[in-house]
Amino acid sequence: MITRKMTKIHDNTETYDKELGARSLLPIGKSRIHYRPSTGWLGDAHPMYKDGVWYLYYLDLPFNTTNRIALSGVRQGLAISTDLVNWEELNPKIDNSNRAWWAIANVKKDNQIYSMFNDVVTNTGYGLAKSDDFVNFIDYGAVYPYSYVLGDEARDPTLFYDEKEDLYYFIYGVKNNSKIYDNAQGKLYYSTTNDFQSFSEPKLLYNPDNASVTECPELFKIGKKYYLVMTWGTDRVGTARYRVSDNITGPWIAPLIDTIQTTEFMAPNSRSNGKEQITFGWIPTYKNNEDGNTWQWGGDLAFPLKLIPRKDYSLKSELAIDVTKIRADQTYDFSKDKYDYVKGSGWYMSDKGFVYEENASYGEVWLEGNHNYFEMNIDVTFGQDNRGFGVSFRTGNHRFNGYEIFVDPVTNTMHLRYHFERRVSLITMPINIKPYTKMPFKLIVDGPIIEAYLNNEFAFSGRAHIPTTRNAIGLFSEYGSVKFENINVFDLKRIYQ
Repeated sequence: MITRKMTKIHDNTETYDKELGARSLLPIGKSRIHYRPSTGWLGDAHPMYKDGVWYLYYLDLPFNTTNRIALSGVRQGLAISTDLVNWEELNPKIDNSNRAWWAIANVKKDNQIYSMFNDVVTNTGYGLAKSDDFVNFIDYGAVYPYSYVLGDEARDPTLFYDEKEDLYYFIYGVKNNSKIYDNAQGKLYYSTTNDFQSFSEPKLLYNPDNASVTECPELFKIGKKYYLVMTWGTDRVGTARYRVSDNITGPWIAPLIDTIQTTEFMAPNSRSNGKEQITFGWIPTYKNNEDGNTWQWGGDLAFPLKLIPRKDYSLKSELAIDVTKIRADQTYDFSKDKYDYVKGSGWYMSDKGFVYEENASYGEVWLEGNHNYFEMNIDVTFGQDNRGFGVSFRTGNHRFNGYEIFVDPVTNTMHLRYHFERRVSLITMPINIKPYTKMPFKLIVDGPIIEAYLNNEFAFSGRAHIPTTRNAIGLFSEYGSVKFENINVFDLKRIYQ
């Protein structure tokens, strides 16, 4: 990777004289660019799309709720957007004031939205509501009786329309036995209907064999393949896992990497805008805003993702927003700004960026400037000898080295962890990358919310709660050759702050 045209840059750890920062005594600031309802926490988002407008139905949990896990006081929320960044809150209503109603299983029929949901008022079955304008709904009562359900604890439903058969598939999750808690009880069943009044006898759609209960399922089609997404396999509402089939009812095959994102991209559901399948998930908060503490139900909307099939029909997750919508001023440009602190003997500088040489031990270079809320973009290429590389942020402080996004090509994993902390990761996600491939990498740090995107196919969400007074950005190699090129950093707009 090293050429004669490159300039050697030297370790300056012994002579570095800029003042370091410290952990801030102030709480971490609020997010600027991630949507959260004005009066509560956002959870379980269910999108619809009509005439260029996204309608995002979500569970809205009031800030003053007494029990976040039990969803005390949860209500139906709705926000609309044309760009997936700027969201306008609306007030969805149903004509039955006694109805506890959630727009969960949604589908368009006859230019209306048909919505099915768990009827927790009469507790007799799944209810149906309809709307002409996607905001004001009419209650049609329970249409799918719980007596028809196979199993216990009937959970989140979803609807899929099969154009070829002109038939609607009503899908829901259950437990075989609600009195038993183990990882082999959860299953998905389906019935079909064409009028939402009569339904076929339920049949098994999928048995994951290792789920206590499957939540937030959805079924969609891209090209000739069907995708079944649901959440199971962890102690939380995520992680979203998926299966692939040639047929609506299976058999379902697991891809090599069967997760869409991290455990922090919770309960995603998607919708097509006619061109692309876009999925929406939420990032949970943590008790006392502490890393590693108990996760809490509800949080902020993660940036939506495009789901794009690879050649093997597994799904790539690509950022769906126009990033110019979130950018303020540019705060770093490699063509003008260079470096600050250098550690390690293997660094060189080209006309495009920084290069670390083969078989060199740990090295890190800090970009000039203090970067608090930011979007950073780089192109990364690693060599066969590399044992890990990444980006550190909120670094440059006494007794706290900040955080890092660490990419491990040896184990093919991606991590959020404390900088220099090799033993414990706050979040881990599987990836699949190859050496000598130029990969775009984007990191967005929005107060406590962290989102990273690698090679336009792996998306990574999480939280980092510890604020600092010095906010340096570092590029590092654990060992071995890597190139960081075309580097730029932008400050973030204040959209929701």
